[in-house]
Amino acid sequence: MTAGTADEKAVMGQKWNNHSVYTFYLLKGLHGEADYNQNRVISLTELQLYLKTYVPKEAGLTPQRITLDSSKGGEFVFYREGEDR
Repeated sequence: MTAGTADEKAVMGQKWNNHSVYTFYLLKGLHGEADYNQNRVISLTELQLYLKTYVPKEAGLTPQRITLDSSKGGEFVFYREGEDR
């Protein structure tokens, strides 16, 4: 995953707790806001959807998800912080 395309620059500021806008929403997403189906597991697909929803509105960046050629169709998942699995 990347914050934007090659010609886009990171946008940072106090508005996003002195993080880049991408990092700010990445952390919010991993803390549960990207868990759209409320199963306490955040898939990479959910996280990317969350980032594509908020980051462009805030900073005009285009979050990217790059698929590796060697991928066999698996997906990264993230467990919500503090949640039992």
